[in-house]
Amino acid sequence: MVTMESIIGTVDRLVKKYGTRDPYEICESMGICVEEKDLKGLIKGFFYLQSRIATIVVDCGLNDIMMRIIVAHELGHDILHKEVASLSGFRDMSLFQSAGSLENEANLFAAELLLDDDEVMAELKIYDAMGAASSLHVPPELLGYKFKLMKAKGIMEEKPTDTVRSDFLKSDLGAYDELYQAWD
Repeated sequence: MVTMESIIGTVDRLVKKYGTRDPYEICESMGICVEEKDLKGLIKGFFYLQSRIATIVVDCGLNDIMMRIIVAHELGHDILHKEVASLSGFRDMSLFQSAGSLENEANLFAAELLLDDDEVMAELKIYDAMGAASSLHVPPELLGYKFKLMKAKGIMEEKPTDTVRSDFLKSDLGAYDELYQAWD
């Protein structure tokens, strides 16, 4: 069973081993192919195994910030759910769409990988949760996942927000385009 503690430990080992939180660099170091394809906005990305070769496909129509989040999420599936992928032909064709445990685990993995505890705490000294998310260039829901992890680590006593939904990227890809342009 995958727990928050095991996700935290797994990400910590990855970051130490590869010296980065960048999901693209980690994928390259691990030999995971990352391909950008025109998925017509129907899906954001997916992960699959074929002949023991792991591949992450991400929609090239997404902005760089969203693509990075999708790659981190799919990397989480590779690392946490490889057995499921190899046994059942698992394909995550609809990112963040269900509230299922596999999606929640991949979301937690992405939040832990992309958001450093110290950086999050520094931003929360300046901003509320929404402002911190904007400053960190992530959707508030991803920051909400990070808050859950930080609470599990004992870094936070309570979550500043209850906006943690596993389907937070399902409906409106354009919602983050305006923020992305402001960060550019």
